[in-house]
Formats: sequence, structure tokens, C-alpha cells
Amino acid sequence: MLELIFSTSRAGAEAFAWREPFAVISITDPGSRPVIFARSTPMARCDLQFWDVVQGAAGDVFDVAMARRALTFVRRGCGDATLLLVHCEAGISRSTAMAEALGRIYGVAVRHHNALLCSPNPLVAKVLGEQASYTS
Repeated sequence: MLELIFSTSRAGAEAFAWREPFAVISITDPGSRPVIFARSTPMARCDLQFWDVVQGAAGDVFDVAMARRALTFVRRGCGDATLLLVHCEAGISRSTAMAEALGRIYGVAVRHHNALLCSPNPLVAKVLGEQASYTS
């Protein structure tokens, strides 16, 4: 059962070490290489690619389909993971918004690696919140 959602940066994710089973939502810029976990291997992974913007052309911003993938992943894909790691490139906007929204939706504690720099992306929070009300 999921007990904690932790947000971090790409560098934080690549250096992440955890002894227990964990799952990850990996948020990267479109066209960038996937994150490679050097010290621990997640038991489940959801990869999303979108720009850190609040509006733009279709396909390059966080949308309903991505929100549904993330919600379904947490609801079904985390398996026995007690920790969900959510990362984006800087660990400041996309990952913090995703972590905060998922924590609120599923009643799970949230911690941020870059807590003093958090600036959650409002589009990510809004779309996740709207989709959670449709899928619950």
C-alpha cells in the first residue's frame, strides 16, 4: 500500500536509492532520453513527456490522456510499492504538482526534495483534479 509520494529532479531520480519496492512517474521533456536508475530499480514505471508550460499546442502540454494514465497507474500500477517517486527535469514544477495532486486525491503523504523551490505547475494540478473526479 502506498505510504509516501516523493518528488525530485531528474538528477535526484538517477541517484535515488531505496531498499523497498517503489514505483515511479517519470516526467521528461519531449524528445529527451529516459531516466536511468543507477542505484535502485523501480517495480513499476509510468513515463510521461510534456513541456513545463500551462498552455500550448496539442501534444506538448499535460493533457487529459496523461492525467488518466497517471491516475490509473497509481490506482492499479503501483502494486505493493510503499513509495511513489515522481520526478521531472528540475524537480520544481511538474513533479511537485503531480505529487501534491496525487497525494490529495489518494490521501497519501507527500514530501519534496526541493521543498524550498516548489512552484507547482497549475495545469498539471487542475487536469489531475478534474480527471480524478470523473474516474472515482
